[in-house]
Amino acid sequence: MLPEMVTENWGVHAKRAVVDGKHLLIGTYNVDPRSANLNSELLIICRNQPELAIYARESIVRRAGASTKLFTTDDAWDELIETRDSTKRLLFYLALPLAYVFDFLL
Repeated sequence: MLPEMVTENWGVHAKRAVVDGKHLLIGTYNVDPRSANLNSELLIICRNQPELAIYARESIVRRAGASTKLFTTDDAWDELIETRDSTKRLLFYLALPLAYVFDFLL
C-alpha cells in the first residue's frame, strides 16, 4: 500500500505520465529536439507497476483539480488569439514562419 500524500504542494520540475494503467513514466525529459540532443535529461520507465501507476494517476487528477483554469473553452489556442487586438494577431501570424524555421532550437 502506498502512503497517502499529505499536501499537493510538493515535487520537482518533472513530468509524469501513466500508460495503459500499468506503466509509469517520470522524469525531466521534454519531448522536443532540444531535450533529445542538447540537454541532460532523465526519464524513468516503471513497467508493469499497476499499483504505482494508479497512485500516480490519482495524484495527477488531484493536482489538476487544484489548478486554476486559464481558458474557458477547450480550444485554448483560438481563445488566446481572439483576445488579442488585430495588430498583435497580425504580428503573431507573420512570426509563425520564423518560428517553424527555428523550431529545432526550441
